[in-house]
Order: sequence, then structure tokens, then C-alpha cells
Amino acid sequence: MGAEFLLEIGTEEIPAGMIRDALDHLADAVTQTLARHGLAGGEAWRSATPRRLVVRIANVPERQADRDEEVVGPPASAGVDAAGAWTRAALGFAAKQGVAAAALAVTETPKGRYVAIRKRIAGRAATDVLADALPGIIRGIPFPKTMYWREDKFRFVRPIRSLLALLGGVVVPFEVAGVAAGDHSFGHRFLGAAAFPVKDFADYERRLTENGVILDAGRRREKIQTEIARIEAETGLRAARDPELLEQVVFLNESPTVILGAFEERFLAIPAEVLVTVMRHHQKYFSLNRPNGSLAPRFLAVINMDADREGLIRTGHERVLKARLVDAEFFWNNDRKLKLAERAPSLEGILFQEALGSYGAKTHRVEALAVWLAEHLGESAATRDAVAEAAALCKVDLATEMVKELTELQGVMGGLYARAEGCPPEVWQAIYEHYRPEGMDDPIPASLTGAILSVADKADTVAGMLGLGFVPTGSKDPFGLRRMATGIYRILLEKDLDVDLAEVFLRATAGLGELATAPADESAAVLQELLEGRLRFLYGQAGFRYDEINAVIAAAVRRPADGRRRLEALKAIRTVTAFASIFTAGKRIRNILDKQAAPPEGEPDATLYAEAAERRLGATLGDLGPRVRAAITDRRYADALALIEQFAQPVDAFFDGVLVMHGDAAIRANRLRLLRSIGELFDSFCDFSRFVLEETKSVNP
Repeated sequence: MGAEFLLEIGTEEIPAGMIRDALDHLADAVTQTLARHGLAGGEAWRSATPRRLVVRIANVPERQADRDEEVVGPPASAGVDAAGAWTRAALGFAAKQGVAAAALAVTETPKGRYVAIRKRIAGRAATDVLADALPGIIRGIPFPKTMYWREDKFRFVRPIRSLLALLGGVVVPFEVAGVAAGDHSFGHRFLGAAAFPVKDFADYERRLTENGVILDAGRRREKIQTEIARIEAETGLRAARDPELLEQVVFLNESPTVILGAFEERFLAIPAEVLVTVMRHHQKYFSLNRPNGSLAPRFLAVINMDADREGLIRTGHERVLKARLVDAEFFWNNDRKLKLAERAPSLEGILFQEALGSYGAKTHRVEALAVWLAEHLGESAATRDAVAEAAALCKVDLATEMVKELTELQGVMGGLYARAEGCPPEVWQAIYEHYRPEGMDDPIPASLTGAILSVADKADTVAGMLGLGFVPTGSKDPFGLRRMATGIYRILLEKDLDVDLAEVFLRATAGLGELATAPADESAAVLQELLEGRLRFLYGQAGFRYDEINAVIAAAVRRPADGRRRLEALKAIRTVTAFASIFTAGKRIRNILDKQAAPPEGEPDATLYAEAAERRLGATLGDLGPRVRAAITDRRYADALALIEQFAQPVDAFFDGVLVMHGDAAIRANRLRLLRSIGELFDSFCDFSRFVLEETKSVNP
């Protein structure tokens, strides 16, 4: 059994959204450091509060094992003389290593023969290894934003106030930002002691509990959920189910308690979206709904105290919320004094992106692209008019006081103001939802006009940013281009819209004109990579195998909904015996054609068929080829595959009985034309050569 290692970094309050990633990085870094030095212990337990990051690892060896190590010295040519005796260079090497000449030997290395010795290296104490490594580990924790508070400009997310580091109950000595590690921790800011000594993790957790801190984030989450459920039962109201907000309040509080607050009924005249946004985003409150789903004038706040016995904290929260709702009420009433169309000219003064111009310019581009898209889909004149009106107004809410104050409501407020003005549903709904989806869990626009407008808006942004050379790299995607590309694909797939994305982006890029400064071929290549990566992800999420995706991806990038229909047909036939026959036939044809520098063009000539097997294959092509193409054109993909399967036996007979590379050049070329025609027919459905028949496990690409 090894020793227990316990580390606590005590800080000022860390922003809740930054804690989880930082904690995981810290725990992983400590674990990897121990393993790298031969000191691997048990799995790292980790938790955090706003004021501490904590890692505990059990069974850490107290010191490294001793090891033998070969130390290489001078080349043998310089270390051994002609008589076989050690030279001064070899003897000097031995002296430097603190060994006698008898310990010297010649060893073979990849670089040749060298003089070497073998030394017994004593293992280091784990305390020493950790003391050397921990300062760098702590400095290396990544945060989106950092600060400095010392003259040496050391940066961290918040000032470090204490360090607790124990191995087997003994302090691991090191220092970071002028703070020396010790054996003391601290309690809740208001409910506990300023500092207390710690013996081990069990003692640490017990002392924290006594001093008003619930260390385990899971226990804090459970306490919050239990208290919410109790209030729901008592009031008959239902709290909003909001995992993201729950995660935030778990890491905003060391001793969470849920309290029920209220606001005046008159504020319910403000749209519920505004009230919920004020409560959720600005106050971190859970909104409450009545049984009929309407918003109730109540809220749940999570406070960092064990109780609110006199109701003073509740009163304070109600006072703060009222002030915010009074502002929202004013914005709602004041913004509606001017219609959206009357505000539209002000978009010329609101910058979208320095090189791409104002939101006014973006609005014109989006409107043109959205109207074209509606025409491309064959929508009615009424729908095209609704799309045009929604596009012209979709960004105007950026000029309203409400959105300036509550930026999370952009788009939504535009829709609500348009509805209040009496715009038809197909217009105001499109404005309301045109930013959707903003993430994988966010729904796509419900209305067709909203879907069209959302695709046009996102395509304009993606084309614009790529046209300026802004390329997502690794984990960095400051403009959210991957998210937008995913959103476009989700809309086209979930709405089953047959849109040629290549044409969409060609028009979006053309709309930019001279604003796009990056080389067109480079932008196109980046766009292809971006779109293909996002579509592979979505197809994989839908349960399609990676080789199925590989087979259709080339064409599916342009027409994702059509690609999905082909995937569904392939998936349905995959378990049928005939599929192996289709795959094998396609593979054999591909292998022959790939060996040709340039397969002959044109249609095969039936008069040049010299063997019964090739006459049969030619007849099969003549009979089934038009039917396969018709089925593909009509998107009857199951029928197309059933017809393609009928080629399998004639293809096998052809390869078994016919010499493709015939000595007669005309016959050889004709046979290659026959195979090329069949191969192109197969390829018009998918690339069958990309399938892997041996594997049956579903794997995301």
C-alpha cells in the first residue's frame, strides 16, 4: 500500500464556467506526472468549489524503485588503445562517473561501439518529485481568462490564497505565487473557520463539513435537486429543467440552499422569454411554471448559506430582480414605439465585422441568398415574399434597447416585436428562430421560412469568414464556424430539404464580391474540409457506420438529405446476403479500372462482344442501366440497389470467363468501356469500394 496524496489550491472565487475543465486538467496532469516518474497510484478523485480545486490520489508509492542505467561515454575508438587498454579518455569518463576502471565496458549502440558503464540509480522520494513538478502543473492550468495580482506578474484565474499538499500526511514543500504549501485549509467564507489543520483526506472532508463546505460537487447537486423537488411539491409549480444552470449553481456555492422568491404579477405582461432570460442569465435563478405551462411570478434562487431563516436574503434577491424587471418593462414598452422597418436604417451604423461591413450590408446579402434559396426549393411566391420580409428585419432588434441590455435575446426579440406589430406568423417566427440551432441540444427552426433564413444567415457568415482567411484550427473556432456548419446540416437533414450546398456557398461567396480577400481555391478547400467533417459527425451520431459514410460522403457534402436517404437504403440491405455480391462486383470492376491510366471513353459496341459472358453482361447493362438511373433520379434507392444487385452474377461470370486485356486492341478497349460504364453506374449510387465487410461494429467516423 502506498501513501495518500491530497492537493488543494485555495483561491478567490473562480467563475463557475471555468472550474470543470481546470479541475480535469489539474487531476490529469498530476496523474500523468506520477505515472511518468514511476509513481502511479489509484484513480484521481477530484472536486471543486468556487474557492478551491481539489485532487486526491490513493496508493502513491512513497519513492521510485531503484534502477540500473547504462551511461555511455566516449567512442570505443577513442576509449581503447591498440593494445586493448583503456585510454585517458575512458579513465576520465570513469572518474567523472565515480566508478573504478573495472566497471568500464564496450557496448554496441545504434551509433556504433562506445565505452559505457552500468550504474545503480537510487529512486527519488515521491515528495521530492511532486515538490519539483507541482509549481509547473499549477502554472499550466489553462483558463480562458487570467489575471495577475503580484509584482512578478504571475497569472492565474484568481489570486491563490493557500496551498494544501500532503503525501502520507506530510507536507509536500513547494511554493507558487508567493504562497507556500502547508497542511492547513479554510472553511466557508461566512460559516466556517478562517483556517484549520488537516491530517488526511478523511479529516479534510470532515473538517470542511464542520466549517460549512460541502466538498463533493455531486452532493451539492443532489442537495439542490432535492430542495427544488420539495418546493415543487409544496407549491404545485414546476422549475425549468436546465442542466447548464444547475451546473453553474453547483459551482457557484459551497453550501447551497434553495429559496423561493416572488415578483409582481404585472411583470407577466412582459414576454416570458424576457423574464426567463433576466432570471436565468443575469440572476442565475430557476423560473417556475404553472401546471398549464405558463410562467408563474415566482423563482428559485440558490444561496451560498445554510438557511435564510428571517427571509432577508430572499427579500434582497426580490429587490434586485424587481430592478431588472422594471428596466425590461421600460425597454419592452419603449422599443415598440418605433417599428422594426423604421429602425432598419440604423443597422448601417452597427458593425458586423470590420472587413465585411455593417449589419445593414449583411442583411442585404442574407435577403438575396434567402430569396434565392426559397426559389431553389420551389417555394411559392407567398413564401418567397415572407422570407424576404423576415430577412430584411431579422437583424433590426440589434438596434433595440432590450437586445443591447439582454444580448442573449437577439433574434427572439425581433420576432416578438414583429409579432406585436402584427406581422404574419411565417414572418415573425422566421425572425424569432433564425439563429437556431445554436448548439447540438438546441432545436432547429420549426417554420420553413425560419429554416431558409437560418441557412442563408449562417452560410453568409461562414463564407464571409472563410473568405477573409479565418480558419477553425484545433480547439479554436472564435467565430463558431463549425457550429454554424453543423447547424446548416442539421436544418437540411431534419427538414429533409434537398438543397445543393455547393451552389448555396457559391452564391454566398459571390455576394461578398471584393470583400473576400483569401484565395478562392484555398477558401473552397477549407470549406470542403469543414463541411465534410461536420457531416461525418452528424451521420455518425445518427448511427451510420464509418465505411457507409465513406461510400456516400463525396456527393452527400453537397446534398446531405439525399446522402442520408442513400445511407438508409445501404443500411437496410447491409445485412442481406446480396450486399456482399454488390460489394464484390463493384470492387472487381474498380480494381481493373484503377490499373488503367485512362480507360477508353464512349459506350461499348455490342458487335465487338466475342464471348457469351460479355454479351450477357452487356445485355444486363442495356436492360438494367436505364432502370437504375431512373430509380436514382426518383430517389427510389432501395429499388436502385435491388437492380444493382442483379449485376453481381453477370460480373462474376465475366471475370471468370473473359480475358479483359485481350490481344486485340479493339476488343480490349471495348471490354474496358463496358466495365467503365458499369462502374460509373455503380458510382452514381455510391463508392462501393469504400465498404469494409469484415467489420460489423458501428463506429462513429
